Amino acid sequence: MSAGGRDLFTLLLAAPLLALALLPGRATAEPRTVGWLEAVVFPDIGLRVVAKLDTGAKTSCLDAESIEFSEKKGEKWARFSLRRRRGSLDARAFEARVAGERKVRTSNGHETRPVVDLWVCVGGERRRVLFTLTRRAEMNYRVILGRRALEGRLLVDSARKFTTEPGCEAR
Repeated sequence: MSAGGRDLFTLLLAAPLLALALLPGRATAEPRTVGWLEAVVFPDIGLRVVAKLDTGAKTSCLDAESIEFSEKKGEKWARFSLRRRRGSLDARAFEARVAGERKVRTSNGHETRPVVDLWVCVGGERRRVLFTLTRRAEMNYRVILGRRALEGRLLVDSARKFTTEPGCEAR
């Protein structure tokens, strides 16, 4: 086949893919811009919490109270509580499989934290996020969403807050 024939053959193969890419509604969704504070919902327990979307943090974490570990079918599980806000009486119990441990840099050095995989609704979509568990009793926000949870999906505008609904109902 001549060079011109190969080019024509390549064009004929690529044309259907190009046509699909140009169809309305088929384009790749642009990341949504959200504020540095947003409401999120943990749909498994129906809890709505204010989260800090922190591009300076690589990992996500949440304020886990009364952490207890157990074993189910050879896997490590964690049971813990999360409060809607500091001092609130509305604490909800979670139970999640421990996906591992992560060494995290803190203001006091480094610490190793358990990691759990949870569903969370943020910015109008539901997604799975890996959270480290720690006590954040003295911190303002119960939930931190780090870069790994945000990348490719959400852009954070540090001048804005509460720009969108989480995308799931809280109970």
